[in-house]
Amino acid sequence: MYLKNLELENYGPIALLRCNFPFNEDGRPKPVVFVGQNGSGKSIVLSHIVNALLSAKSAVFTDGEVETGKVYKLRSPGYISHGEHFYRSKLEFDNEFSQVEYQLTQTRREFEANLGYTPTDPQWNSIPENEISYYNSTFHQSTDKLEEIFSKSSYLYFPPNRFEEPAWLNSDNLLNTVTYNHSKPIKGFSNKRIINYSPMRENQSWILDVIYDSFATERKIHQLPVGGGATFLPVLLGTEGPATNLRVAIEEFFLALMQKKGPISWSVGGRGRRQISINSPSGPIAPNIFALSTGQTGLLNIFLTLIRDYDLTGNKISALSDIKGVVVVDEVDMHLHTQLQHTILPELISLFPQVQFIMTSHSPLFILGLHKKLGDGRFDVIELPSGDSISVERFSEFEKAYSYFKDSVRFEQDIRSQITESQSPILFAEGSIDVDYLLRAAELLGREETIQKYRVLDANGFGGLDKIWKHFDTHFAELMNRRVTLLYDCDIAKGDAAKAGVRRIIIPQQGRRVTKGIENLFPDELIANARAAKASFIDVTPGYTKTVRGESVPVDERWEVNPDEKRNLADWIIANGTADDFSPFSAVFDLLDAASP
Repeated sequence: MYLKNLELENYGPIALLRCNFPFNEDGRPKPVVFVGQNGSGKSIVLSHIVNALLSAKSAVFTDGEVETGKVYKLRSPGYISHGEHFYRSKLEFDNEFSQVEYQLTQTRREFEANLGYTPTDPQWNSIPENEISYYNSTFHQSTDKLEEIFSKSSYLYFPPNRFEEPAWLNSDNLLNTVTYNHSKPIKGFSNKRIINYSPMRENQSWILDVIYDSFATERKIHQLPVGGGATFLPVLLGTEGPATNLRVAIEEFFLALMQKKGPISWSVGGRGRRQISINSPSGPIAPNIFALSTGQTGLLNIFLTLIRDYDLTGNKISALSDIKGVVVVDEVDMHLHTQLQHTILPELISLFPQVQFIMTSHSPLFILGLHKKLGDGRFDVIELPSGDSISVERFSEFEKAYSYFKDSVRFEQDIRSQITESQSPILFAEGSIDVDYLLRAAELLGREETIQKYRVLDANGFGGLDKIWKHFDTHFAELMNRRVTLLYDCDIAKGDAAKAGVRRIIIPQQGRRVTKGIENLFPDELIANARAAKASFIDVTPGYTKTVRGESVPVDERWEVNPDEKRNLADWIIANGTADDFSPFSAVFDLLDAASP
């Protein structure tokens, strides 16, 4: 049961949100990340999703996590947006399950009489006239189907106040209380929880159970005859069975979490100190898998809980990709350092392609890492409170965080390190797209010799070029002996210049419709062909006439490369552009020849 649609209206900071949750061509869910500043409504959105999942569970199981007849999320007029008179929420899942909620500032009868209008939603007429609150779901209409769904999938929520005490604070207690896993095989009892604050103890006991079943009950023994067949020597051939398949899947998770390579061997401490460690042929991977760093422990609890929860459904697990369900995580990047955010968390998400991950995040590194791992169109970033689906580059916090990064000492040190370690002259271009254009132009125009004189690098924008220019102090310049060239696009308000150790070159401006960026070098005809291939490549401002001091002055039509399509346009031009299209780059190569040592 995947979430398909969510609507929120007049709820807190959200005026109107309509979110269609995306799926791949094969029906597998795409991860969704809600972003936005504090107070933009991220946790509000998740609260409605979790409330629906809890309502669905309580419709078929007796071990509900909310008192019968109650809901997880409060309904109160206090959540109605300022100046409005009602809020509405609607969630639609597959299998025709849905949940609707209304909250009014006055009874429905008073609302209609005093305000003189009604919302267009058909559910409005279902609100009792004397009520100010309304809740309805279809979960109780197909309980058999719903029970089957819950028995085959996992539904989990990890709130922002999830917490595990660090191992150093309570390590003896954590180690000594690991016991074998127990569950209640009772009809109507799920043995599972949706809300997970501190699942470490349950995970400890469960994984010990898996290890025992795999190595103790699923051993394959061959009796090898010795001494003419009079006696037999038992030989362990390995382990085989459902617990072993599950253990192998857990090992895949741990290798991804710890960024190690297998195979894995397990070690379990003696009675009273059930310390579980994993090792590889090259050395220990984790001396104690439940005494990791805070960030690693946070990820372990999310994903190991997912594996454990799915195992409790009774479904066989031959690989992590078998696991299905919905996982909701508020502040998924909480306590994670940069590598965990950018590399490991996206890697772990990719291991579960049939799980619908719905998350909130403040981390641009996580968004960039998810894009790097999954690729374009394989996940959605939704900015709140607007509800707009945005590209990675438009994630507003990305630009802020990256500007701080460029200002850091680390940025300056990295630039100096790249320069001092290089044995070739360095050419810094404004961006990676400029680098790709230069390399393709050199190939088409036979100017490889020119470009091969340099080590060509991306300076991350003209601001990066400015910082490199600024940090060439006299002492540093003497060390470099003029080995650096900075190549600016034509639209920068600077001129060619040089000082000890560094030279600045501005690409000559061409009389083109596209006046900004390195794309100014390309003929109008090529840009027009690109626009015909995909209209979104180029933003067009039609020509118009303006009045200046009483005189009519015509203003030409203006073309600009859409910032979200620069990479896609570059890929198209590199694939379709000819030597004639790239011929203006000859002037750039001439300048580079003149600038080289």
